[in-house]
Amino acid sequence: MASEWDGVHPLIDPFSGSGTIPIEAALLARKIPPGLNRQFGFQRWRGYQQAKWEVLVESARRAILAEAPGAILGSDRDSGAVTAARSNAERAGVMRDLTLEKASVSTLKSPGPVGWMVTNPPYGTRVGERQRLRDLYASLGNVLRKNFLAGISRCWWRREGWNGRRESHSEPSSRRTMEGSVCEPCPHEVYAIRVDFARRCR
Repeated sequence: MASEWDGVHPLIDPFSGSGTIPIEAALLARKIPPGLNRQFGFQRWRGYQQAKWEVLVESARRAILAEAPGAILGSDRDSGAVTAARSNAERAGVMRDLTLEKASVSTLKSPGPVGWMVTNPPYGTRVGERQRLRDLYASLGNVLRKNFLAGISRCWWRREGWNGRRESHSEPSSRRTMEGSVCEPCPHEVYAIRVDFARRCR
């Protein structure tokens, strides 16, 4: 939601892991309401009107699209993660809306003239990972400048603990900070970063 993806243009997640972002993107693009088939606490309230609720649910079901309007691509260099992502997508009922494949960042290509990259890349919490992550972010920056200058209009990623944006040499045109969770304040900084690739990143 924070990425302001329109649900129509292509969306890429090059660090898709178990598939959370691509799956959520497909649900959003197809207008599938969260919790459509679950029961809610308010249904036990005094005064709850089952008939009216059923009308709302049926209206939501009729609004669901048969397929996602745009391409949704997820990739990961770990074949086990890709297998898990496909399994999760099948359970969510959106596998046919996704392209999930084993691939490294260096192979990324633009899927079209306009699109979004929304991802949660590794952020290096283990000892000894930082240099590998510097190399990874540098590789990501190189690919973005080489293959996406006119291809991806917005790139959003989560940053925790250190500035991967600096390593990728990608300066955002805007930044939004999001903190908090349902139960307690989030201990991490989470940035949604928009990068305009129509202009060369410096």
